Amino acid sequence: MSPHNMTAYFDLETTGDDAGAQITCAAITDGHARTRTWHSGGGAPMSANVGREVAEQLLQASKVVTFNGAAFDLRMLWELTGVDGLRTLALEHHDLMLDFVAYERYYASMQSFATATLGEGKSASGAWAATAWFEGGHEEVLSYCARDTQVLRMLAERAERDGQLLRVTKRGNVSVWHVPGGARTVRS
Repeated sequence: MSPHNMTAYFDLETTGDDAGAQITCAAITDGHARTRTWHSGGGAPMSANVGREVAEQLLQASKVVTFNGAAFDLRMLWELTGVDGLRTLALEHHDLMLDFVAYERYYASMQSFATATLGEGKSASGAWAATAWFEGGHEEVLSYCARDTQVLRMLAERAERDGQLLRVTKRGNVSVWHVPGGARTVRS
């Protein structure tokens, strides 16, 4: 995966979302659907050195796309590594969830978009991944994290191409989110 002039679809998994949570693994899928994962060994939290490798890959990308990356993934990676470029990247990247919240004023899951737009969803949940990593399921967690970046790539490309994404509501209805001008950066 050559980092220059590529789009990086990024996700990471953690031990939870509380103040003491640690990163377990990360994945980046590029625009050609090639995926790479990082970790510091099954059952162990990610080391700062491995986290810096992830940060370097992201900072070399021409475009970074996340789903809740501004508030969570990039913040967690910065807390682990202290790489200052991640602070700027948090403002300059494309966060599909943040864009949705800015227009609709409520949260929605990536699963709700994937099911309706792609006809397929994620392979598991973040809550499952938070415990499975330390219970011998690290290969499954790596696959789950990689799958999230692949689903994210498909959603972002569909939003860019069609200017909209479908979403299954909590009531089971399908709604349309008209993505304003494609995904915008967090700063815009």
